[in-house]
Amino acid sequence: MYSLNIPIIRQSFRKITPPGYLFCPRRSFSQAISLPSPIEEEQCPTYNPKKYYPARIGETVGRYRIVSKLGWGASCTAWLAQDVSRWRFQSPRYVTLKITNLREGEKKATEEEIAISQHIAALKSDNEAIRYVRLIKESFLVQGSNRQHICLVFEPLREPIWFLGRHPGRVGVPPNIVKAFLRILLQGLDFLHSECHVIHTDLKADNFLIGFEHANVIQRYVRQQELDPAPHVFRNGRLVYHSRPDFGPLTKGVCLIKICDFSAAVFDD
Repeated sequence: MYSLNIPIIRQSFRKITPPGYLFCPRRSFSQAISLPSPIEEEQCPTYNPKKYYPARIGETVGRYRIVSKLGWGASCTAWLAQDVSRWRFQSPRYVTLKITNLREGEKKATEEEIAISQHIAALKSDNEAIRYVRLIKESFLVQGSNRQHICLVFEPLREPIWFLGRHPGRVGVPPNIVKAFLRILLQGLDFLHSECHVIHTDLKADNFLIGFEHANVIQRYVRQQELDPAPHVFRNGRLVYHSRPDFGPLTKGVCLIKICDFSAAVFDD
């Protein structure tokens, strides 16, 4: 088995806004809007606010400052964050943070995902297909309101493959792009099965993510979020932000596609 050495980051929390209100940060002022209906992860049938980490935009988790919320699921939330440990003369480094919930099943699945990622990285393979697999860069524990949450650090990617068809001027994903991506995905899966002896088990369009065509795309997105942060509600003791997963129109072509999310993967014993 694989030992998981996960450092602990302790955070403190305070209530900021009245419960049941939506705040729209706009440069200097925040407009409070009553919003009784559930939003984002609140719509999940098994939603329990005590199980989610109470992340805040602008908060520093470990050495990463949260910029925006990218998405949510029944077991976690995902955030774009900037590495604040870098020197000013260095180019900015951005990551995706996946902050998991507190249920025992989710904790176990996250620990298994870390073990699989460590196993693949430890192979130090020179197979080109390793570039088609998104591995965990780092993991650590962050202290929440009740207990510790596992935080996973990933390379940031632009969008799932199905989102390509939603860009202006596109109707679906062009066949030539599908064929190119299919070849890459098959190579990646063959690498996982033949060399790593790992079975993904959850292959779907949401788990095939495309990279950024240029660093300027993510930098432009970050500037937009700083000028116009996502609105949020404060309810049941935590902030719930609207997700901002759209990085804008493609500036040129498409980038490399990667197989993501090994939370349901298993070893082929």
